[in-house]
This record gives sequence, C-alpha cells and structure tokens, in this order.
Amino acid sequence: MGNLAGTDPSIRRTDIESLKQWFYTASAVNSPAIRINTGHAYDSDALNRVVDAYQELADVGQQAGVRLLMENHGGLSAHSNGLSKNLAHLDSDWFRACPDTANFLPDDSEDGMKVLAPRAFSCHVKVFNHSSDGQQSWDYQANGDMRSYNLKTSLKILKDADYQGPLCIERSVPKEPDLDSTTGIRDAIQYLQDLLARISNVTFSCELKDISNLGVLL
Repeated sequence: MGNLAGTDPSIRRTDIESLKQWFYTASAVNSPAIRINTGHAYDSDALNRVVDAYQELADVGQQAGVRLLMENHGGLSAHSNGLSKNLAHLDSDWFRACPDTANFLPDDSEDGMKVLAPRAFSCHVKVFNHSSDGQQSWDYQANGDMRSYNLKTSLKILKDADYQGPLCIERSVPKEPDLDSTTGIRDAIQYLQDLLARISNVTFSCELKDISNLGVLL
C-alpha cells in the first residue's frame, strides 16, 4: 500500500496520511508493529523521500506505541546497499527491520542479513526443502529463474546479532511429498529447530497451537 518513493508529492502525501491510520488500527488489536515498504523510484532524490516518509511515519508509530518495520521487498529495499542507507538515516528504536530470508537479490542474501539482523524486530522465513545443510533453492515466479540462499547461514547471522524475535514461517513444504499443509508447517517448525540446534548446540521445543500465527523463538 502506498509508494513512499513516488515522485508526485500530492500522491505521496495521500499515501503517507493513509498509512498513518494503520498504526492506530494495529494498536487497537495489540499488534506491536506494522510493515511498510519503500515503494519504487530510481531518481537521485528517491532515498531522501523514503527517509523523510519513514521518519514521519515512525514518529506516528511512537505516538501509537507501534513500531514501523522495513522489509527487503523490492524498490529501494531490494539490495543491502539501499537497506543500509535507509537504516543509517533512521536511528530510532521505533524504526526496525523485518528481514525476509528469501527476498534478497541473488548473491546478496548474506550481506543483506548482516545489514538487517542487528535492527530486526521480526523475521520472515521461507522453507522450500529440508536439506541438512540449510541450502534452499526454488524456481522464482515459476519462470525458470532459479534462486537460492542458505537458511542455516541466515539463522546464524540472526543469532550472532542476538536476535530475540519470532521466526514467522511464510512458506513451508512437508518433508514428504503429497502431504497436507498442516504437516508442512509442522515439518518446517521441526526443520528450523534442527537447524538452530546445530548452530547453538541446544535443543528447542515448540508447541503447535494456532497455525495461523506460528513462530519459533531463537
């Protein structure tokens, strides 16, 4: 929703004012944070527009008691360089990050996670297979463009940054094919726990209750 990087000032102002209302909606339902993407524009002043908008929105978030999260989700947040610049200009506890393990551009996953992990408030995880080394591969948009990243490496970067938030599973697959989605979620939770145990040399437990709001705490 909205385009913070947009070049038309009247449209951008309408977008910003509309987005402000979501902080109060989030507060009403006891949500601690909302995510707002940077939007798309590629002129030399795009970063300044996004930073100004994020600052204005983060101030509203502070008033409402709801944090503003930036995810690596295209536009000026597509690459670690853009993510780093946004975070450098907004040193506020009310402006935090929400890394998505599978949204980084090719060959930028590790650098991107290192940028976002220290400021992460939440993290989206996509599981495409259950490889023991954590290597994930998938056909991006089912068009033959194969993408990959290492989930174990991503989790290690989060741990090294002392990340204490949830791992929110956005995509999961069952360990055995042709099983239902609930099995896939259970298998993904166990897979994450196994990877975390290899990183930390500890065991984890997770009780499955509401599959619509699953998380695994580091």
